[in-house]
Amino acid sequence: MNMLKWVIAFFLVLCCYATPSVRGEYIFDDIDTLRGITSLYVYIHALPPNAKKFGFTEEKIRSDLVSKLEAADIQVLSYNSCCETPGAPYLFIGIGMLPDSTCNKWAFTVHIELRQVVNLEREPDLSYHATTWMRGETIFIDDQTPLKEVQHHLYGWIKMFTYDLVSVSYTHLRAHETIY
Repeated sequence: MNMLKWVIAFFLVLCCYATPSVRGEYIFDDIDTLRGITSLYVYIHALPPNAKKFGFTEEKIRSDLVSKLEAADIQVLSYNSCCETPGAPYLFIGIGMLPDSTCNKWAFTVHIELRQVVNLEREPDLSYHATTWMRGETIFIDDQTPLKEVQHHLYGWIKMFTYDLVSVSYTHLRAHETIY
């Protein structure tokens, strides 16, 4: 574990000195797997211990995301209601952060995943939750108050999710109107 910390620290230092800003995106999506989803649950993964210092709280993130999803006419369910919904779809939100004190930057990961129950083709009776749509990125920020920057990236991915969901599921939803 100690070696892993050194490798991460070396990578962060290298990135800090090699470029003024580093950003890597990853995309895994099959928007057809979103077809038919009209409601979902929002799950915020446990935030890192130092997240509150920067203004990140589960309640703030959840309320912001719920209002954005509802503005696009996507119903947000309670956990129990989600479990009773076909496919039990839920939006997984993950935010990670790692400081680098040597160059005063922070590495943040911001990602969202749509997870839902799927059946294995080779064993149709087996059903599991699986990620069928995912977007995210790793960003390096030298700001000591990164809340707005991270929110900007997270809300951009939420906007992409609502657009993809709307594009395959409904024509009456308002994903591209001025909800952001």
